[in-house]
Amino acid sequence: MHRALEIPSNIDLSDLSFFLYSQRVPHKISEESGKQVIWTMDAEQGQIVTAIYQQWQSGELELHRAPPRQGLNPKGMLSHIPWRQMPITLGVMVLCALVAAVTRLGTAWDMVGWLTFVP
Repeated sequence: MHRALEIPSNIDLSDLSFFLYSQRVPHKISEESGKQVIWTMDAEQGQIVTAIYQQWQSGELELHRAPPRQGLNPKGMLSHIPWRQMPITLGVMVLCALVAAVTRLGTAWDMVGWLTFVP
């Protein structure tokens, strides 16, 4: 990784980061000693990031606002799974949950014995 820029932490880089990703410039932003550091894969991409940042700060380049970040929504994820197309998978998952509950996660040895094939 190449250290492309060090920027004060009071500057919001979300719009710049959104623009860089839209231009297919892979990068990573980290914080070190109260400064934001933009990392790129190599020095060539670092020069591109530096040029874009300078244009942005001088007002030559106007960046669009980055869309607001959305958090993970577990209810939304589960509702998008096509359960009716996977009845066997759903059945195996329910069966595993039942066995885990009946055996108290494997601590009830008498129940575990009933569910095993012992000669």
